[in-house]
Amino acid sequence: YKADRRNEDVVNICEQRLQRGFSQKGIRAGRSKAEAFRLMILASQACVVQSVDAADAGDLDRKEELIAKGQEYLANASGEFPNHPDVVGQSGRIKLALGQERAALDDLRQADEAYRAKNVINWENKLILAQLHLRLNEPGAAKDVIEEVWEQASARRRASLSIVYAEALLRTNDVESAL
Repeated sequence: YKADRRNEDVVNICEQRLQRGFSQKGIRAGRSKAEAFRLMILASQACVVQSVDAADAGDLDRKEELIAKGQEYLANASGEFPNHPDVVGQSGRIKLALGQERAALDDLRQADEAYRAKNVINWENKLILAQLHLRLNEPGAAKDVIEEVWEQASARRRASLSIVYAEALLRTNDVESAL
């Protein structure tokens, strides 16, 4: 559902699964905790995407409601794994939706560092981080974010990064590379 941008369905399915509960015994309890965490992060992400759509439609009350719901899911996820990079990255996305760009940048950078420490590339976080650097008129930083992972990116990932990368190159006066 997430790939199809059916965010309301994502939230509904996550909520139904969370309400059913999880095993509290043995090894299943650990898996249940991880599954609940993942669902809460997905639901929070979907709420934030929906909040942006609501803002674009001019429905600011709905935007606030969805951000609050996303914050609630994130708070619950944070209770399970407070230092997980997904928690920090999602906190940055929520701050971005609230217009707190510098605070969002701090969280997204912190999440990026945590992913890097685990030898993981979170492509969505990288893209949002690079876009935010451009929005804050920091094209050199945007360029650095993308160049750090460019060689590891598949053709499909490069396609999603290339527009941001080209803009960063142009804005850093690296016109030849941008072409």
